[in-house]
Amino acid sequence: MLQIANSELEKIYLRSLGAGMRSLAITSGHPGEGVSSLAVALVQRHLLAGKSALLVDLGGHQTGEDYLLAATLGGGQVSSTEPRLLTNEGYSYALLGIPAPIGNSANLDWHNPGQLEAHVDAWLTQFDAVVIDGACFSPNTPVAISGERIVAACEAVLLVVMAGVTTEPDVRHSCQRIQVAGGRLAGCVLNQRYNPSLKQEMLRESGRLPNVFGRLKTHLTRSIERNRLLSLEI
Repeated sequence: MLQIANSELEKIYLRSLGAGMRSLAITSGHPGEGVSSLAVALVQRHLLAGKSALLVDLGGHQTGEDYLLAATLGGGQVSSTEPRLLTNEGYSYALLGIPAPIGNSANLDWHNPGQLEAHVDAWLTQFDAVVIDGACFSPNTPVAISGERIVAACEAVLLVVMAGVTTEPDVRHSCQRIQVAGGRLAGCVLNQRYNPSLKQEMLRESGRLPNVFGRLKTHLTRSIERNRLLSLEI
């Protein structure tokens, strides 16, 4: 799952879909870095702006919390390029989208030269923007369509990076593959899920004080929680 400040998410939106980009691919170096969460968040923000947006699931790598998309029609996912209602298991959202292709024959169709670009062009006649939840660049992860094919078919690319987990060589490798594929890197998004804030670190350390400091410990914890400076989003 993605964890970033609301102000940062707004900046990402204003520099991508909000700036007029119509087709946006979101990818990462490894699965589970928050790609699906960001794709959903940007589509929802575009809808709030009064625009129409289509969410396309081409990741093929989602597991656990990162698996967000499931077609609500026909009892499961089917291979189709027709928009349908997508939601997550907890029904926290419902968006128009394209579920991930399933089956070898469906995957082969998507791999045909120019096929994805043709689909994107067709979708853009119906929607103001298309956001693709793309495949990661990890060589050991099975994907429906390669990350290179996806980024090449879109106007711009956002690379999600998990703070404290993704290494610098991994980031460089992903950027190189985007460049070689002819994709335009619009920016990197830092997922702070495993990178606690100063406030969280201070609360953790205050919680380690021995119980003998009872009242002092309680006062310190409350002071940290109520501190306006520590609560600011940067």
